Amino acid sequence: EVIAFDEIGTLKELEKVKDGFNAGVSLITTAHIGNMAELLQRSVTSELLQSGVISRIAVLSHPVGSKIRIITAKELYEAYA
Repeated sequence: EVIAFDEIGTLKELEKVKDGFNAGVSLITTAHIGNMAELLQRSVTSELLQSGVISRIAVLSHPVGSKIRIITAKELYEAYA
């Protein structure tokens, strides 16, 4: 099964996402950010990445329809930590 969340942003939502992951559910979530480093700066997305729940990040850029880039959590840390 897969559960999708749109714009995870609160600690309560984070706990629910982690509960689902720990129950064996695959997860998809979104976060609107200004730049990639912001994923590591926001408390919720940072904790999500550190927990191991997120393994890959799809980066969608403006303008709409531009190429989608997929990076791993490890690549994100190497580039922006």
